Amino acid sequence: MVSSPGSQGQQSLGEDSKASALSTITYTGLNSGLKGERFLPREVQKWLQSLDLTYAVRNPHRDFANGFLIAEVFARYFPGEVTMHSFDPGLSLATKQNNWETLFKFLKKYRVDIAVEDFEPVIHNRPGAGISIITKVYRILTKRRLGRRGGSGAEELDPTRVVDGGTGMDAPNYAKNTASVVLKDAEIERTVDDNERVVKALIALDAHNQEQLSDRAKEGISDSQYRLYPQGRPEVSLDSGKGKLEPAGQDEDEESSEVRGVEVKALERPSPREVGADATPAEDDLDGPHQQRRHIGLEAMASADRNGSSQGTVESVLERIQAIAMPLVEGHDLGGPTLCQSIDPRKGFMACLFEGAGSSSDNAVAEEVVISVLVAIEERADELAPILINDPVEVCRLWKLLEPGFKSIAVDSPILSRLAELLRSVGASMRAVDPQLTAAAAKDVLLPLLTPIICTPGACYSRRCEYLLYLLFDGFVQSMASEESEMLRALREEVVYCYGRMVEALPTLVSCMNYIVTSSPNVDHDEPAGKALADVYLYYALGGLSSSSCRTRARGLGILLELAPRNATLMEVVRDATLEKVISSTIKEIESGLNSPVWWEMQVVVVALLLTFLDRTARSHDGVDTATADDTETQHALELLVRVMKSTKSAVVRRVALIGLARSSVLGAYQEALMEPFLQALVSDSPDDKRRYVLSPSRDTDRNDLPDGASPCLRLWWRRQREAAGGVRWPTNPQVTVTAFLTISVCEDGATSVDVLASPILEILDSILSASEDRADSSTAEVWAGLFRRLSGPLFASLLSLRLHDLAALCVGRLLVRGAQEAVSVRELATLIMRRIITPYYHEGANTGDRISEDRLVEFIKNFEPEKAALMAMDEFREKLNAAYIKSPFEKIYG
Repeated sequence: MVSSPGSQGQQSLGEDSKASALSTITYTGLNSGLKGERFLPREVQKWLQSLDLTYAVRNPHRDFANGFLIAEVFARYFPGEVTMHSFDPGLSLATKQNNWETLFKFLKKYRVDIAVEDFEPVIHNRPGAGISIITKVYRILTKRRLGRRGGSGAEELDPTRVVDGGTGMDAPNYAKNTASVVLKDAEIERTVDDNERVVKALIALDAHNQEQLSDRAKEGISDSQYRLYPQGRPEVSLDSGKGKLEPAGQDEDEESSEVRGVEVKALERPSPREVGADATPAEDDLDGPHQQRRHIGLEAMASADRNGSSQGTVESVLERIQAIAMPLVEGHDLGGPTLCQSIDPRKGFMACLFEGAGSSSDNAVAEEVVISVLVAIEERADELAPILINDPVEVCRLWKLLEPGFKSIAVDSPILSRLAELLRSVGASMRAVDPQLTAAAAKDVLLPLLTPIICTPGACYSRRCEYLLYLLFDGFVQSMASEESEMLRALREEVVYCYGRMVEALPTLVSCMNYIVTSSPNVDHDEPAGKALADVYLYYALGGLSSSSCRTRARGLGILLELAPRNATLMEVVRDATLEKVISSTIKEIESGLNSPVWWEMQVVVVALLLTFLDRTARSHDGVDTATADDTETQHALELLVRVMKSTKSAVVRRVALIGLARSSVLGAYQEALMEPFLQALVSDSPDDKRRYVLSPSRDTDRNDLPDGASPCLRLWWRRQREAAGGVRWPTNPQVTVTAFLTISVCEDGATSVDVLASPILEILDSILSASEDRADSSTAEVWAGLFRRLSGPLFASLLSLRLHDLAALCVGRLLVRGAQEAVSVRELATLIMRRIITPYYHEGANTGDRISEDRLVEFIKNFEPEKAALMAMDEFREKLNAAYIKSPFEKIYG
């Protein structure tokens, strides 16, 4: 029974006061750097008291953990929507999670700005989390902001600032967490899955290391001091009214400090908030240790952007590009002087071109004009490279010049791809001049400018992000494992800086790695640098698998799909990490038929991984009987593949599975397990055009069966499957294939006594026969003869159908050539011709709707081999249906 805050609360007042005092002492001792997070602000306390809650708030660290009081607060404002009988005041972990999940449904329904990341620290009693959540609730419900009157608890709190482990950012070094304390986090400990627990521990440890680097940067110890661009970087200042580049000097009174035996200068670097209006909104809203870690050169870049291009004897990149573009636009058929005169000088020449290309008004600039300009600049990229190498400020100006195109041009426009190709060519030209300076310019100048676009919500899943990563890694980075690893490390720093936390940045990083790994030639487990690079990709892939987002999990699996075929070691690592848990659990979810089905890409990547595992095993057992060589994991993979083919409801997944089996060696290596499901799906689940595409790859070679939005790794795997030579790779021994074919044909047609064979059955039979040898040995000939006897009646009856005649004639001829002619007597063939062709065709009540012409019938019987069977059939025709025989063309041919 819930007690009121009156009677029972007064009885236990002394004990609660002691506990509160003890908690305060603990906070004061461990968190001397925390000022505003020890107590609730006075305004919030008054507000809570006015709500007449069931329990008095004495220790926010504990009282808000189960979400009961938070739900009661919302119940006061939404009495009809939040009902307190749905919440339990218990303190167990399960109770806390149930309460917050129930409350979170209400928050999502009314779009209240409280996310899972806000209340998860509250559940685990992290210091400061309770005060942060109730302060955020106060601001949402009252529309007020806390004042700054100075005093404990009066300062406005940042709801996102939750201290882990009881130490704050401003605490002294001896009071801060060590790595061992970080790894004892409650959220990590309660994770049951071993792989997921390791990933969470690595993420927490990475965040701890980043915080340590940030603290060292505040003290003047920063690894960025060892970057290629020196601290005395160029800054733009005004001298006598003229813009002039001058090196930034260092103060003479800077202190020196000794770090690991290396003497460095103690530097004070401005935070991104000091940059001013040029900071992006995402950077401007961030707070925390990541603000202290920015790359060298950005302050100079922002200053250069505000003051314009440098004035002097050296030509700038803007002047060179304008000199290339202006004459071209003036002389273009769709441009001309009128277009040049309409350029707004306040916006810039290229910005106006991009704006006009993206406009639908009458003044729109034709795409051909912009593309011709970009092609001309790309052809003269060698002229721009020395300017950009000599001055990193020019790299920033070049990006600012082309940035409007990346932001405003539609993703499907050819302008965007041409823009990416232009910058890639510029990077390649710079790399030819000086590879080290090019990599430094990309890492310290270009990457921080690209990252805000990559981190825009939803951008990491679009082609725009792929274009940015393409120009960066393919143009500016050398094809060496060490250079690629360094750029990946810088990309992680920038993305984490934009989001503020590694957990929030992980989906974007996983999506970026999904594209970068497709063009990486350096992943290898045979040499140290390649092994380290492979470990980086594996780290992000496993991190993606632990995400709650199905799309992020699919992209993490996509990275593993690309890594697995690289070598045997990576194949083993990927199979051990995914087969038993990730793939099995996904297939169970598909089979369960829940209301929220598994996303199609997740299912497709699972099928692709299974095919990759089995294809690798089949190739390693080449020449060995797979029935004896297969291990338990291979049999499990076969079972999972059959299950997903039978249970999936997605046409895309079935189509990918069919084409993947048809183009690989898996179908032939494991035909006993896969042939029947393959044929069944080919007959019953595939439309005519899709089935014909699987059987004959010459049809529609330019088609793409994957929906828009497929990840880069999946698209690359699919392109390799479609480019595989030939149609279906049927096994050389037809015994299992024929047995499975007879099973599905009888199942499809009901029995061998059906009138005609269905079109899918004939198409598959023709594909099987065309892939076999014309002259077979005795055992193979016996197989074809048995198939002919089983299907001879429906097969000959299909010859009368206008739709099926050509396919049926091909199948009859190929079966006879491959051994049926020797096994079947002439009398049996003559009887088939008479009973299945002649009699139904010339019968008085025969259906003439879907029937071949008499000329085609005569042509087939004239060319039938053996000829003796046709003669015997004509004799029987003359004897039994003499009147019809005399009227038919056969009377003139056979007499």
